[in-house]
Amino acid sequence: MLPKLKSALPESVRSYLPEDATGLAKLTGALQVAGGISLATGIGRRVGAGVLALSSLPALCAANPLAKGPGQAAAQAELGTNVALLGGVLLAAQDTEGKPNLAWRLRTQRQLLASQAAKQKAEVKAAKLAKKNSTNPRDWPWYKQYWQTYKVTAEVDPQLPWLLLGAFAGVLAVFAIVAFLVPPWWMWLLLGVFGGITAAMWVLLLRAKKATYTRYAGQPGSAEVALSMLDGKKWFHSSAIAATRQLDAVHRAVGPAGIVLIGEGSASRVKPLLASEAKKHEQVAYGVPVTTIVMGDGEGEVPLDKLAGHLKILERRGLIALTRFSGDIGFYPDEYLEIIRTYMGK
Repeated sequence: MLPKLKSALPESVRSYLPEDATGLAKLTGALQVAGGISLATGIGRRVGAGVLALSSLPALCAANPLAKGPGQAAAQAELGTNVALLGGVLLAAQDTEGKPNLAWRLRTQRQLLASQAAKQKAEVKAAKLAKKNSTNPRDWPWYKQYWQTYKVTAEVDPQLPWLLLGAFAGVLAVFAIVAFLVPPWWMWLLLGVFGGITAAMWVLLLRAKKATYTRYAGQPGSAEVALSMLDGKKWFHSSAIAATRQLDAVHRAVGPAGIVLIGEGSASRVKPLLASEAKKHEQVAYGVPVTTIVMGDGEGEVPLDKLAGHLKILERRGLIALTRFSGDIGFYPDEYLEIIRTYMGK
């Protein structure tokens, strides 16, 4: 059997096989001893069972139960014994002691990955659908945002279409004149188209801001519109920190100019309310400037559409500084706001 096995194997593998049957018997015996110890101790049990099964193959191949003679019965008995032992060690090799085998774990892992991939795909699809049907302008694509801005602004500003057309045509005309005088003409015309679109968008944003003020002018809480247009990294505002039954309200903005209180409503009712709130804030934020503003169209009042610009003017007049207990000295309006809310509860 050994010569036939060598002739069937590649040259690189033949050198590892014994030269005669005695060497093969010794190798088989060593493998069986190692496999038996592994199976008995439980250390590498499945590997040991596999080694025992592999080492029993030479004996199975050498047995000839069909040969006639006095040893036929013994050969058949030996074959049955070896087959039984082979079946036993194969069962031991497959036994996982109640734990999932490798095939089951691979199959389960494959199913889990497929399930997770399907779930992620469904979530992405649902997110895209939700974003497509969302009513939040932040979820819309840029062209839909501009179109919606145009429609809302045009309801309040009937001149908007003509202003946009004029901005586009004016810039394009300037570049057309340049194209007529300076070659290449197609480059200047292309720049004129892009420049006209940019000018039209700029006009749209300006008119949209003005239309927003026009839409909310005179309504309670309209100061929130102007405060929301401030730089959110510099200014922190709170709406209606004090109010009356007549819907007069005081709003607060904390920023580079200190604490700014904006009164909204009838001046005769708002001014006493502003004075009271200013006194409370001066007691809490000692040394921080507190400025009061009455929003309105009367004398000494700041109109809604000029409120944000008025706060920016106050901002440019000088910054305030806050000394921290730790860290750098600098401008921290969020900490002012935290102090105010902690001690005033609003």
